[in-house]
Amino acid sequence: MGTGCGVPGTDLGARGNVSQTTKNACPACGAKFRVGGLLPSAEVTRLKTVGIIDLGEPADRLDCPKCNARLKVVTVRMGTFFQMETC
Repeated sequence: MGTGCGVPGTDLGARGNVSQTTKNACPACGAKFRVGGLLPSAEVTRLKTVGIIDLGEPADRLDCPKCNARLKVVTVRMGTFFQMETC
């Protein structure tokens, strides 16, 4: 199963077929993200405990900190979405 980039055997993560766009999460591995401004230290501790990765204010493109998938960040009125980049 590949990413559609013409590279056979490219790993898509633990889930096999994945959605190409997700809200506040990586579409490849499912890691949950939090975006936005500064947080109190208690909230940072809580996020680490539950496994949510704080991205702060992300750039237009980034690599998933968990699986290194290339993601495009799309911010709209309804929230921040992460889209898999194709080759």
